[in-house]
Amino acid sequence: MLTDSHIRTAKSLEKSYKLTDTYGLYLMVSTTGSRLWYFRYRFAGKEFHLAFGTYPQVTLVKARQKRDAARKLLASDISPSQLRKTGKSPVDESRTFKFIATEWHTDNLVRWSEGHADKILICLKRYVFPDIGAMDITRIETLHLAEPVKAIDDKGVHDVAGRVRQHLTKIMHHAVQRGLIRYNPAFDLDGVVTPVVTQHHPALPLKRLPELLDKIKGYKGRELTRLALELNLHVFLRSSELRLARWDEFNLKARIWTVPAQREAVKGVRFKDER
Repeated sequence: MLTDSHIRTAKSLEKSYKLTDTYGLYLMVSTTGSRLWYFRYRFAGKEFHLAFGTYPQVTLVKARQKRDAARKLLASDISPSQLRKTGKSPVDESRTFKFIATEWHTDNLVRWSEGHADKILICLKRYVFPDIGAMDITRIETLHLAEPVKAIDDKGVHDVAGRVRQHLTKIMHHAVQRGLIRYNPAFDLDGVVTPVVTQHHPALPLKRLPELLDKIKGYKGRELTRLALELNLHVFLRSSELRLARWDEFNLKARIWTVPAQREAVKGVRFKDER
């Protein structure tokens, strides 16, 4: 990664050479000592080099900003070089997938719990926005939606891939209702997600309850685990509600345990909110 001091001290040589930054940005130092910014990228199977101007007229910070803007265009399947030639305007932010998805998310906040809303937004930011967030919603096809879903599914996280597919379907349906698109391309994502095989466990017959109690009583592991199992036979709560209980939820005098609808997040603990 380049620094201003590195650029300023770069000497001219007998041949021009590159000083490489990140994500395709580099500075070409000529034999005369001039320094010109370029952004290297691939589009439609071809390599392009887009000039951003000379240093120090175009600073390192400004060059990176230009590179980031060009990368957003590429994410929308637009060649920065071609855009410069045609003089067309960049994608209107209010028509990008990210804008429409955020709008859909905001519209549903009244229906969701805070924890559920946060999970959906985090999911979109992590798995979807980096790939298609900057794309014009009207240019998104089934292929664009399938790529992030399949990338998740290929990692073996099939349940997450399924949830992302559901989110995409609802977001694109929102775009249809807004009159931005006429057809929902997410309807054709069948087969992208590997079906999750659910394994059902048999219920314990009532006549075997004494056997279960004996096994719990004879458990040789952590005492806390044994006590939790015994307690849950009386309250029948989800395991997370039992494991993550707080003392301030208990009124021992009244013999009442009030389980809140939503608990404060516990860092590093999974399934902290299963509602």
